[in-house]
Amino acid sequence: MNIIKKIIIWTIDAHTHLQLSDKDYPDKLFKWFSKFLLKKRKRLVFASKFLSFIIPGGKDILERYAKLLKSATQTTEEKIRKALQKVDCVNLLSVNLENIGCGKCERSHSEQLEEMIRMKEIFKDHVKIFMMIDPCEPNIISHFHKYAHHFDGYKYYPPVSGTINNEVVRFFLEKNPKPIIIHSTDTSPIYNHKWKKKVAQSFANPMYAVPLIAHFPNVTFVFAHFGGRNYINQVTDICKSYSNAYTDISYTYANDKELVRKHFNLIPDKVLWGTDTPMERSELFFDFPYFKKTQENNRKLFDNVK
Repeated sequence: MNIIKKIIIWTIDAHTHLQLSDKDYPDKLFKWFSKFLLKKRKRLVFASKFLSFIIPGGKDILERYAKLLKSATQTTEEKIRKALQKVDCVNLLSVNLENIGCGKCERSHSEQLEEMIRMKEIFKDHVKIFMMIDPCEPNIISHFHKYAHHFDGYKYYPPVSGTINNEVVRFFLEKNPKPIIIHSTDTSPIYNHKWKKKVAQSFANPMYAVPLIAHFPNVTFVFAHFGGRNYINQVTDICKSYSNAYTDISYTYANDKELVRKHFNLIPDKVLWGTDTPMERSELFFDFPYFKKTQENNRKLFDNVK
């Protein structure tokens, strides 16, 4: 299905990881998969094509791996240019996996951040960048002073970093208040191995963010993935209760329009449109029945130019 770029309104993809590459994953995260494929480009290209060919469409995990593999064969600039054929602006969310106990990353988080800044210099208003806040990162405060002024907002990933209501997040929001996008599902396969998986995933419960939402009324809080199936009710209630709380549909409900319809109608002014690229199936997202309304919400929060 060919997607025609939206030319009537300025469109924003509120949630992407287009800057991620095989260099940003710890060498033990995918074990043999990582060592055998991610570090060997010829094997990587073959595997991505093979998986894309054999997947009939219903095997979600394999399909996500195929997307990941295909994405890893392209440069960040190539991926952004391709995305901008479909939308006018993309939000890049950094991910720091250096401190989760799965080995070393070939590229440091600071190098990832510097590349994101370069992408913004190249693409100007067509790229917005969000820095991951990770209290487990030894240099997090120096990173704030070095990078925060370059960024349009922050990203927080509780299964990797712990519950969000902590001193480091408060420091960032007090010193430089900007929108913060929060991972809010308890089914992610990536987590910090100093905790048991179930415990790490439970840190994504959106209720942990409520004290911050109340304390920082001038900061926009976005719960990514609509809270997933276990937290969608909490996310909906929080968005109804607080004017500065929002959510996005990135990836999680691409196939479940009925559930989205039910909750969207409860908070139509609070739902953002995003794809979670490279994990998305774009045609499902562009067919999203409330695309225009979610784009109005995106522009209200992220478009300070148009």
